[in-house]
Amino acid sequence: MWRKKSYDRLHLHLPKHICDLPHFPMPDHYPKYVPKDDFVRYLDNYAAHFGINPLFGRCVERAEYDVVAGQWVVRVKDGEEYKGKFLVVAIRENGDPFIPRIAGLDRFTGRVVHSTEFRSGKELRDKNVLVIGSGNSGMEIALDLANEGANTSIVVRTPKPEIIYLGLMLFRYSFPIRAVDMLLVWLSKLIFGDLTEYGILRPKEGPYEMIGKYRKFPVIDVGTIDKIKSHQIQVLPAVTVVRQNDITFENGRSHNGFDVIVLATGFCKSSCQWLQGGDYQKDGRLLSTLEGKQRIIPCWIRKKRHSWH
Repeated sequence: MWRKKSYDRLHLHLPKHICDLPHFPMPDHYPKYVPKDDFVRYLDNYAAHFGINPLFGRCVERAEYDVVAGQWVVRVKDGEEYKGKFLVVAIRENGDPFIPRIAGLDRFTGRVVHSTEFRSGKELRDKNVLVIGSGNSGMEIALDLANEGANTSIVVRTPKPEIIYLGLMLFRYSFPIRAVDMLLVWLSKLIFGDLTEYGILRPKEGPYEMIGKYRKFPVIDVGTIDKIKSHQIQVLPAVTVVRQNDITFENGRSHNGFDVIVLATGFCKSSCQWLQGGDYQKDGRLLSTLEGKQRIIPCWIRKKRHSWH
């Protein structure tokens, strides 16, 4: 994913001390927010240091717990089979690219690319580009486009620019979610001001409540807000219909002349398609497992335990 399906200016959206792996801290000379190439190099060094040899190019078709044998059985597309006492599912949100259902999108006369295909705004200098999706990737791609001279617009439905790292520290000392959210929202208003006039409406819930309810994560601003305030990036509401290169938005207004649409719309969870013995929500989120549920290790639990120390 990081090597082949990410844009050039991608950075980790959390400080490096939260993102490093067990027993192998990131180098001191790495910046606080690690760029793509450095992070890939770190993963390669981690694998080499511990003698880990990942098996690439395998497509998992089925994983199920064998109660009699007391182990997991994982089958891949070419017929290979792997067995183990524990199964770690670490793909999280980044499964298959999610393409939203937008009326007329298939008839758009320009280019439509998912964020996994986008590399750099340099390729789109002087082009009229619409970014759909205002999560961290969408905001960073919009910034990259604006910096490289593209005429950039971004669709924002439920943006969440927040001061998020303080929340991580407060949770370390067992502050309740509601109290943390109230503080972060107040600080966000103080620092960013009222963004309503720029087309950005603040959600009713706090950032951590939104993570728990909707799996929507706060946007970590890397300079995009300043570009929006200086009108170098135009904010537009949700798209309702596409008619060739004429696009109509939720406010009833239409804009034409777009050359490219970048879909920064995230991913579909794919584990529900092959992980057997579980109950899933409609969005594919695992609710619980049946046999052997104690033997599935969610990767975020390991990471959480490591990160706070």
